[in-house]
Amino acid sequence: MIEGALEADGRIAAKNAVKIRAALRELANYKQLFLQYQDTQPVSTDNLAKDRARARAWAIMNVTQLRTEALASALWRMWAEAWVLGDVAAGEWIQRTEELNKADDGYVDWSKWQPGDRAAAIMLKRPKAFQEILDRTNASIKGMTTTSITDIGNALADAVELGLDAERAAVLIGRHVASPARALTIAITEQNRVMSAATIARYKEAELEKMEWHVSDPCAKCAQNANVEVVIGTSFPSGNTQPPAHPHCRCVLLPVIPGMEETDGGIAGATTTPPIASEGVATGSWTKVDEQAWVDRQIAARAKDPRFTDPYNEIQLQILRDQAKDADIYQRGVHILRVDKNLINPPSQQDIQQFMANFDEVYERLPAWRRFDANGVERGYNLIINGEASGNTLAYTYLGHDTVWFSVKDIKTALDAPKDWKGWFMSAANNTNENLYTIAHEFGHTVDSVMNANRGKVSGALRRKYPELFSRYSAKNSKEAYAEVFAEWILGVRNPVTETYAERFGWNLSVADYYSPDNRMVTWKPNARTILLGN
Repeated sequence: MIEGALEADGRIAAKNAVKIRAALRELANYKQLFLQYQDTQPVSTDNLAKDRARARAWAIMNVTQLRTEALASALWRMWAEAWVLGDVAAGEWIQRTEELNKADDGYVDWSKWQPGDRAAAIMLKRPKAFQEILDRTNASIKGMTTTSITDIGNALADAVELGLDAERAAVLIGRHVASPARALTIAITEQNRVMSAATIARYKEAELEKMEWHVSDPCAKCAQNANVEVVIGTSFPSGNTQPPAHPHCRCVLLPVIPGMEETDGGIAGATTTPPIASEGVATGSWTKVDEQAWVDRQIAARAKDPRFTDPYNEIQLQILRDQAKDADIYQRGVHILRVDKNLINPPSQQDIQQFMANFDEVYERLPAWRRFDANGVERGYNLIINGEASGNTLAYTYLGHDTVWFSVKDIKTALDAPKDWKGWFMSAANNTNENLYTIAHEFGHTVDSVMNANRGKVSGALRRKYPELFSRYSAKNSKEAYAEVFAEWILGVRNPVTETYAERFGWNLSVADYYSPDNRMVTWKPNARTILLGN
């Protein structure tokens, strides 16, 4: 069975992704780069696409010496492990095919398998085909650094738009360049490339002439190769001579033994699942959508967004397709939920369903002007469940933004009973589910605005008068105080603090009142972009 080898491949890729992410963090001094870019006196405009283009151009011209030693070291070790994995797996697949063994117990205990010392031995005594892979190190790193420079440029523009200082900008840039999703994609893709090369080398050593492409969660490109047999060294229908056919591809090559070409998939008991078109699987009020539907939605949204004058280019479209392929995507009206498929310890489907119900409950309590704009068009949220939030971080977003990232840790509390936070969060947190409270808190940040410069004065005055009504977390800064009080208010708590905030920041206003031309309302706009667009 190939499942065991794929399980080992995923486990080893997850381990190597951590090392790759650490190496990507070392590519440059991101704080220094931000300070250098600030010296050019960039000005944030209402056209984010042009701001990013300017920052990317600056990065291409000025970020010329990235520190790639750690990345090269991580790749070499990973390639060696992938070579061993591909060689061992190919040997087992040949044996299974020849014996037509239908037993479920494998020849190799893949659940505990590790490359171990064999990877180090491969580095010392390198087979010719493996040395050819190492010889292409510079080309591999060049592609990764080119993407990194693009990420640095985009992050520089985002940091300027958000008004971040150098320390926080460095964190943002590092998060762009060394995101867990990118590191895992590199690990899986590079491992598969070398694993396939090792597999082919073993098949040649066994004097086999043909091999078969076995798909794993196939995209349209890989699906055309499913169960196709070709002479080793020639191309499959997609034009590829081996996996991967695209980033994050996990397809493998199976042996074709002379005289056994008619057996089921080449390995007794192994089956290939054909691609299934999405039919819109309903989850309560949420519907699971296919990859292309999500991509089409992003294209349509960009076309309506006055901040962008150009449609997505081919590179951006490929990024969208990769994002779609790497996630389970759900939609409820204008809202989108993306659940990363690459989570090491994913939440259960019951947790996700309860998270959806919690979102629905909190969303319906939002001020009308956050749910609808001045023209009555509903304003959606992009919700992302991934493993990026670390430590005690449950979720995060940015002031006035419509995207919220949730950690797996928080989603797994969606079914938990309330608990006593002992004053760390506001009192409402003690009487409600942790995940539901987190959603309410993050929504507080999304209704806040970079224009609310007097937020600190309001918080300070009320804290001095009503210290017992504030939490320890709200003492962190005025933005957290705003989100904490908003969570209290939206969950039904009414006291002098929540009532003052609601009056001062317009939480009680109707859509018509909120978007009235009265100049005093300008500080209550949900974010700076709304003001700049004149809505």
